Amino acid sequence: MVVGLLVRYFKPAKRGLKSEETDEFGSPHIRASHAVHSMAADIDIICDYVFLAEVENRYPRVPHFLWIMQLITTLLGTLVYVFIASDGHLLNPILKGLGVRKFSTGDMLVLGILVEDLPQIVLTAIIVSFYADDVSYGALMNFTTAFYDVAIKTAEAFDERKDMRHTGASMKIYRMHYGPVTALTKCNDFVFLSASLDETIKMVSIEGGHRIKCFFGHKNGVACLAKVDENKFLSGSADYTIRLWDMSAPKSLKTYFGHVDCVNSITMLDGYRFVSVSHDHTARVW
Repeated sequence: MVVGLLVRYFKPAKRGLKSEETDEFGSPHIRASHAVHSMAADIDIICDYVFLAEVENRYPRVPHFLWIMQLITTLLGTLVYVFIASDGHLLNPILKGLGVRKFSTGDMLVLGILVEDLPQIVLTAIIVSFYADDVSYGALMNFTTAFYDVAIKTAEAFDERKDMRHTGASMKIYRMHYGPVTALTKCNDFVFLSASLDETIKMVSIEGGHRIKCFFGHKNGVACLAKVDENKFLSGSADYTIRLWDMSAPKSLKTYFGHVDCVNSITMLDGYRFVSVSHDHTARVW
């Protein structure tokens, strides 16, 4: 239980040897079923390495490329098992870097079957059938543990197919501004507005990720946005002003003066009135 005890014990998880639940003394529960599963998987990995060594020493007629394939599947199986044993904690940053947004425990288990167990069964069968005079103890153990591991992983994959983990990867990255982005507001299901300290407001396509339109007018960074209706919106800025815009025009329709410091937030009260707050310690209804 090398991997199972080390990884699962020191990283409490839903599938770990050490449960996230605690007893009345605050100590985590130790789960015997997971200990047995961990031991079975460790034995399967050990048998993979034993048979790999046996192929090299006992079956000289085996082509070198088959031995290399056996080595690759063994190493991949070890790596995937570490991912499974850590309950996905070690796999998460890798998938996040690849842009994968979520995965399930079932996905990890199926991955283990595909990259380690099934290739081991197929390669062992080929080697024993075409390059061996008899079935060795190592080949028999490799078959037995691989089939048993497939059965366990298949059952667990079905049970935990909905046990989803979110990696934290974003669906899409929009790079539209040259300064910090300070505010967003939704126009409709296809377009949103973004405000920035680069003094601009930009209309962006959600699906395409490209800029549709740019609104100029503020003399300092734009701090907040508020949608008025389907065609108009308001913006507050560090230039102390509030501007009313038509989404079809690049220049503002009206400018509101009154605040003596940055306008931080704007909220519509109804179809005609709105309230703004500022660093000047005031709130104003317009």
